Amino acid sequence: MAATKATKAANSASSATKRAIKKTAKKAVAKAATRSKSPVVSKVAKSTPSKATLLKPKLLKPKLLKPKLHKPRVGAGLLEDVAIASRVLARHQVLDAFGHVSARSDRNPDHFVMTRSLAPELATPADMMEFDIDSEAVGGDTRKPFVERYIHGEIYRTRPEVMAIVHSHAMSVIPFGITGAALRPVYHMGSFLHSGAPVWDIRDKGGDTDMLVSNRYLGRALADTLGRCACALMRGHGFVAVGSSIAEATFRAIYTDGNARIQLQAESLGGPINFLSDAEGRLTTAGNQNAMERPWNLWKQQAKRKA
Repeated sequence: MAATKATKAANSASSATKRAIKKTAKKAVAKAATRSKSPVVSKVAKSTPSKATLLKPKLLKPKLLKPKLHKPRVGAGLLEDVAIASRVLARHQVLDAFGHVSARSDRNPDHFVMTRSLAPELATPADMMEFDIDSEAVGGDTRKPFVERYIHGEIYRTRPEVMAIVHSHAMSVIPFGITGAALRPVYHMGSFLHSGAPVWDIRDKGGDTDMLVSNRYLGRALADTLGRCACALMRGHGFVAVGSSIAEATFRAIYTDGNARIQLQAESLGGPINFLSDAEGRLTTAGNQNAMERPWNLWKQQAKRKA
Protein backbone atom coordinates (compact mmCIF):
# COMPACT_ATOMS: atom_id res chain seq x y z
CA MET A 1 0.00 0.00 0.00
CA ALA A 2 2.75 2.30 1.00
CA ALA A 3 4.59 1.45 -2.19
CA THR A 4 1.57 2.23 -4.31
CA LYS A 5 1.18 5.64 -2.65
CA ALA A 6 4.81 6.39 -3.24
CA THR A 7 4.51 5.45 -6.89
CA LYS A 8 1.46 7.68 -7.34
CA ALA A 9 3.26 10.57 -5.67
CA ALA A 10 6.22 10.12 -7.97
CA ASN A 11 4.02 10.00 -11.05
CA SER A 12 2.18 13.14 -9.88
CA ALA A 13 5.49 15.00 -9.41
CA SER A 14 6.63 13.87 -12.83
CA SER A 15 3.42 15.14 -14.43
CA ALA A 16 3.80 18.50 -12.66
CA THR A 17 7.37 18.78 -13.90
CA LYS A 18 6.30 18.03 -17.48
CA ARG A 19 3.55 20.66 -17.26
CA ALA A 20 6.04 23.21 -15.94
CA ILE A 21 8.45 22.42 -18.78
CA LYS A 22 5.68 22.80 -21.39
CA LYS A 23 4.59 26.07 -19.82
CA THR A 24 8.16 27.40 -19.88
CA ALA A 25 8.58 26.31 -23.51
CA LYS A 26 5.38 28.11 -24.53
CA LYS A 27 6.60 31.30 -22.82
CA ALA A 28 9.93 31.05 -24.62
CA VAL A 29 8.19 30.64 -28.01
CA ALA A 30 5.89 33.58 -27.29
CA LYS A 31 8.86 35.72 -26.23
CA ALA A 32 10.76 34.85 -29.38
CA ALA A 33 7.77 35.76 -31.51
CA THR A 34 7.50 39.08 -29.73
CA ARG A 35 11.17 39.81 -30.39
CA SER A 36 10.72 39.15 -34.10
CA LYS A 37 8.17 41.98 -34.18
CA SER A 38 10.23 44.35 -31.99
CA PRO A 39 10.79 48.05 -32.94
CA VAL A 40 14.50 47.42 -33.50
CA VAL A 41 13.88 44.92 -36.26
CA SER A 42 11.12 47.12 -37.67
CA LYS A 43 13.46 50.14 -37.82
CA VAL A 44 16.06 48.17 -39.70
CA ALA A 45 13.46 47.03 -42.19
CA LYS A 46 12.15 50.54 -42.66
CA SER A 47 15.67 51.96 -43.13
CA THR A 48 16.37 49.72 -46.09
CA PRO A 49 15.96 51.95 -49.22
CA SER A 50 13.72 50.81 -52.01
CA LYS A 51 14.91 50.46 -55.59
CA ALA A 52 13.06 53.66 -56.55
CA THR A 53 14.85 55.53 -53.77
CA LEU A 54 18.24 54.26 -54.89
CA LEU A 55 17.60 55.36 -58.48
CA LYS A 56 16.34 58.85 -57.46
CA PRO A 57 19.15 61.45 -57.77
CA LYS A 58 20.11 63.15 -54.52
CA LEU A 59 19.68 66.91 -54.75
CA LEU A 60 22.22 68.85 -52.73
CA LYS A 61 21.36 72.38 -51.65
CA PRO A 62 24.16 74.70 -52.80
CA LYS A 63 25.97 76.57 -50.07
CA LEU A 64 25.56 80.30 -50.67
CA LEU A 65 28.78 82.08 -49.88
CA LYS A 66 28.37 85.59 -48.58
CA PRO A 67 30.50 88.11 -50.49
CA LYS A 68 33.35 89.68 -48.59
CA LEU A 69 32.81 93.37 -47.99
CA HIS A 70 35.38 96.12 -47.61
CA LYS A 71 34.30 99.48 -46.22
CA PRO A 72 36.02 102.17 -48.29
CA ARG A 73 38.55 104.18 -46.29
CA VAL A 74 37.14 107.56 -47.24
CA GLY A 75 35.04 110.19 -45.56
CA ALA A 76 31.46 109.18 -44.82
CA GLY A 77 30.23 112.32 -46.56
CA LEU A 78 31.89 111.27 -49.81
CA LEU A 79 30.08 107.92 -49.82
CA GLU A 80 26.75 109.62 -49.19
CA ASP A 81 27.35 112.17 -51.97
CA VAL A 82 28.15 109.48 -54.55
CA ALA A 83 24.96 107.63 -53.60
CA ILE A 84 22.92 110.84 -53.76
CA ALA A 85 24.41 111.84 -57.12
CA SER A 86 23.46 108.42 -58.49
CA ARG A 87 19.85 108.87 -57.39
CA VAL A 88 19.71 112.50 -58.57
CA LEU A 89 20.88 111.54 -62.06
CA ALA A 90 18.42 108.65 -62.20
CA ARG A 91 15.55 110.97 -61.31
CA HIS A 92 16.65 113.41 -64.01
CA GLN A 93 16.64 110.42 -66.41
CA VAL A 94 20.31 110.94 -67.22
CA LEU A 95 20.90 107.46 -65.77
CA ASP A 96 18.43 104.58 -65.80
CA ALA A 97 19.14 100.99 -64.80
CA PHE A 98 22.61 101.54 -66.26
CA GLY A 99 25.35 104.12 -65.94
CA HIS A 100 27.40 105.07 -62.90
CA VAL A 101 29.01 107.79 -60.80
CA SER A 102 32.40 107.75 -59.11
CA ALA A 103 34.50 110.04 -56.94
CA ARG A 104 38.22 110.18 -56.24
CA SER A 105 39.10 109.18 -52.69
CA ASP A 106 39.61 112.05 -50.27
CA ARG A 107 42.22 109.97 -48.40
CA ASN A 108 44.20 108.38 -51.25
CA PRO A 109 44.28 110.18 -54.63
CA ASP A 110 45.14 106.90 -56.40
CA HIS A 111 41.88 105.34 -55.26
CA PHE A 112 38.25 106.00 -56.18
CA VAL A 113 34.83 104.85 -55.01
CA MET A 114 31.67 103.85 -56.82
CA THR A 115 28.80 101.50 -56.10
CA ARG A 116 28.81 97.79 -56.73
CA SER A 117 26.99 96.74 -59.92
CA LEU A 118 23.60 98.22 -59.09
CA ALA A 119 20.88 100.38 -60.65
CA PRO A 120 21.83 103.97 -59.73
CA GLU A 121 18.48 104.87 -58.18
CA LEU A 122 18.98 102.10 -55.60
CA ALA A 123 22.41 103.33 -54.48
CA THR A 124 23.22 103.76 -50.78
CA PRO A 125 26.51 104.42 -48.96
CA ALA A 126 26.59 100.72 -47.97
CA ASP A 127 26.84 99.77 -51.67
CA MET A 128 30.15 101.59 -52.20
CA MET A 129 33.32 99.79 -53.25
CA GLU A 130 36.85 101.16 -53.26
CA PHE A 131 39.16 100.69 -56.25
CA ASP A 132 42.84 101.32 -56.89
CA ILE A 133 44.23 103.21 -59.86
CA ASP A 134 44.15 99.98 -61.91
CA SER A 135 40.40 99.75 -61.25
CA GLU A 136 40.76 96.67 -59.06
CA ALA A 137 38.74 96.31 -55.85
CA VAL A 138 40.76 96.83 -52.68
CA GLY A 139 40.42 95.15 -49.31
CA GLY A 140 39.42 91.80 -50.80
CA ASP A 141 35.90 93.02 -51.61
CA THR A 142 34.24 90.24 -53.61
CA ARG A 143 30.99 92.00 -54.52
CA LYS A 144 30.25 92.32 -58.23
CA PRO A 145 31.70 95.56 -59.63
CA PHE A 146 30.73 97.48 -62.75
CA VAL A 147 32.41 96.09 -65.88
CA GLU A 148 33.15 99.62 -67.11
CA ARG A 149 34.94 100.84 -63.98
CA TYR A 150 38.01 101.21 -66.24
CA ILE A 151 36.47 104.38 -67.67
CA HIS A 152 36.87 105.95 -64.25
CA GLY A 153 40.26 104.53 -63.31
CA GLU A 154 41.97 105.63 -66.52
CA ILE A 155 40.50 109.15 -66.46
CA TYR A 156 41.61 109.60 -62.85
CA ARG A 157 45.06 108.40 -63.90
CA THR A 158 45.41 110.93 -66.73
CA ARG A 159 43.47 113.85 -65.20
CA PRO A 160 44.69 114.49 -61.61
CA GLU A 161 42.40 117.52 -61.23
CA VAL A 162 39.25 115.45 -61.91
CA MET A 163 37.49 114.51 -58.69
CA ALA A 164 34.28 112.94 -60.00
CA ILE A 165 33.02 111.19 -63.15
CA VAL A 166 29.61 110.31 -64.59
CA HIS A 167 29.03 107.76 -67.34
CA SER A 168 25.58 107.96 -68.96
CA HIS A 169 23.62 106.33 -71.78
CA ALA A 170 21.30 109.33 -72.24
CA MET A 171 19.53 108.83 -75.57
CA SER A 172 19.52 112.55 -76.38
CA VAL A 173 23.29 112.46 -76.82
CA ILE A 174 23.51 109.37 -79.03
CA PRO A 175 22.74 111.16 -82.35
CA PHE A 176 25.80 113.38 -81.92
CA GLY A 177 28.05 110.36 -81.58
CA ILE A 178 26.83 108.59 -84.73
CA THR A 179 26.58 111.53 -87.16
CA GLY A 180 28.83 114.37 -88.18
CA ALA A 181 26.88 116.89 -86.08
CA ALA A 182 28.96 118.27 -83.21
CA LEU A 183 27.49 118.81 -79.75
CA ARG A 184 28.10 122.48 -78.95
CA PRO A 185 26.84 124.88 -76.25
CA VAL A 186 23.48 126.37 -77.21
CA TYR A 187 22.61 127.89 -73.82
CA HIS A 188 24.39 129.06 -70.69
CA MET A 189 23.80 125.87 -68.66
CA GLY A 190 25.72 123.89 -71.30
CA SER A 191 28.53 126.46 -71.49
CA PHE A 192 31.18 123.96 -70.35
CA LEU A 193 30.81 122.31 -73.78
CA HIS A 194 32.81 125.22 -75.23
CA SER A 195 35.90 123.06 -74.61
CA GLY A 196 34.47 120.53 -77.05
CA ALA A 197 32.71 117.18 -76.92
CA PRO A 198 34.96 114.82 -78.91
CA VAL A 199 33.57 111.51 -80.12
CA TRP A 200 35.34 108.32 -79.12
CA ASP A 201 34.76 105.25 -81.29
CA ILE A 202 35.59 101.99 -79.51
CA ARG A 203 36.03 100.29 -82.87
CA ASP A 204 39.14 102.36 -83.59
CA LYS A 205 41.04 100.69 -80.74
CA GLY A 206 39.11 97.53 -80.01
CA GLY A 207 37.71 96.43 -83.35
CA ASP A 208 34.30 94.78 -83.14
CA THR A 209 33.42 94.48 -79.44
CA ASP A 210 30.38 94.34 -77.16
CA MET A 211 30.75 98.16 -76.94
CA LEU A 212 31.78 98.02 -73.27
CA VAL A 213 34.95 99.58 -71.87
CA SER A 214 35.97 96.39 -70.13
CA ASN A 215 39.74 96.80 -69.70
CA ARG A 216 42.41 99.39 -69.00
CA TYR A 217 43.50 99.60 -72.64
CA LEU A 218 40.06 100.75 -73.79
CA GLY A 219 39.67 102.99 -70.75
CA ARG A 220 42.95 104.73 -71.55
CA ALA A 221 41.91 105.21 -75.19
CA LEU A 222 38.71 106.93 -74.02
CA ALA A 223 40.66 109.08 -71.55
CA ASP A 224 43.01 110.16 -74.35
CA THR A 225 40.07 111.22 -76.51
CA LEU A 226 38.55 113.17 -73.62
CA GLY A 227 41.81 115.07 -73.27
CA ARG A 228 41.24 118.33 -71.37
CA CYS A 229 37.52 118.50 -72.21
CA ALA A 230 34.65 118.32 -69.73
CA CYS A 231 32.72 115.79 -71.80
CA ALA A 232 33.34 113.09 -74.40
CA LEU A 233 30.76 111.22 -76.44
CA MET A 234 30.96 107.48 -77.00
CA ARG A 235 29.81 106.31 -80.42
CA GLY A 236 26.63 104.22 -80.12
CA HIS A 237 26.94 104.12 -76.36
CA GLY A 238 26.60 107.38 -74.41
CA PHE A 239 28.93 109.92 -72.85
CA VAL A 240 31.25 110.65 -69.95
CA ALA A 241 31.32 113.93 -68.01
CA VAL A 242 33.96 114.97 -65.48
CA GLY A 243 34.20 117.65 -62.80
CA SER A 244 36.29 119.07 -59.99
CA SER A 245 33.63 117.85 -57.54
CA ILE A 246 30.68 115.46 -57.39
CA ALA A 247 28.39 118.47 -57.65
CA GLU A 248 30.08 119.72 -60.83
CA ALA A 249 30.18 116.31 -62.52
CA THR A 250 26.47 115.86 -61.73
CA PHE A 251 25.69 119.36 -63.04
CA ARG A 252 27.58 118.70 -66.27
CA ALA A 253 25.91 115.35 -66.86
CA ILE A 254 22.43 116.83 -66.39
CA TYR A 255 23.09 119.79 -68.67
CA THR A 256 24.91 117.75 -71.33
CA ASP A 257 21.60 115.94 -71.72
CA GLY A 258 19.69 119.22 -71.63
CA ASN A 259 21.93 120.91 -74.21
CA ALA A 260 21.61 117.92 -76.55
CA ARG A 261 17.80 118.07 -76.33
CA ILE A 262 17.69 121.79 -77.12
CA GLN A 263 20.20 121.49 -79.95
CA LEU A 264 18.17 118.70 -81.56
CA GLN A 265 15.03 120.82 -81.31
CA ALA A 266 16.81 123.83 -82.80
CA GLU A 267 18.14 121.80 -85.72
CA SER A 268 14.63 120.55 -86.49
CA LEU A 269 13.54 124.17 -87.05
CA GLY A 270 16.07 124.64 -89.83
CA GLY A 271 18.47 127.52 -90.38
CA PRO A 272 21.78 128.20 -88.66
CA ILE A 273 22.10 127.86 -84.88
CA ASN A 274 23.63 130.72 -82.93
CA PHE A 275 25.96 128.83 -80.54
CA LEU A 276 27.77 130.37 -77.57
CA SER A 277 31.19 131.74 -78.50
CA ASP A 278 34.30 130.36 -76.83
CA ALA A 279 34.58 133.52 -74.73
CA GLU A 280 30.94 133.28 -73.67
CA GLY A 281 31.49 129.64 -72.82
CA ARG A 282 34.50 130.35 -70.60
CA LEU A 283 32.88 133.28 -68.79
CA THR A 284 29.59 131.48 -68.21
CA THR A 285 31.34 128.33 -67.01
CA ALA A 286 33.23 130.35 -64.39
CA GLY A 287 29.98 131.94 -63.24
CA ASN A 288 28.24 128.58 -62.98
CA GLN A 289 31.09 127.15 -60.93
CA ASN A 290 30.63 129.92 -58.38
CA ALA A 291 26.95 129.01 -58.06
CA MET A 292 27.37 125.23 -58.06
CA GLU A 293 26.17 124.73 -54.49
CA ARG A 294 22.70 126.11 -55.29
CA PRO A 295 21.54 123.32 -57.62
CA TRP A 296 23.52 120.67 -55.72
CA ASN A 297 21.89 121.47 -52.38
CA LEU A 298 18.46 121.46 -54.03
CA TRP A 299 19.07 118.10 -55.70
CA LYS A 300 20.40 116.60 -52.48
CA GLN A 301 17.34 117.66 -50.50
CA GLN A 302 15.01 116.34 -53.18
CA ALA A 303 16.84 112.99 -53.24
CA LYS A 304 16.71 112.70 -49.44
CA ARG A 305 12.98 113.46 -49.32
CA LYS A 306 12.24 110.81 -51.93
CA ALA A 307 14.56 108.18 -50.44
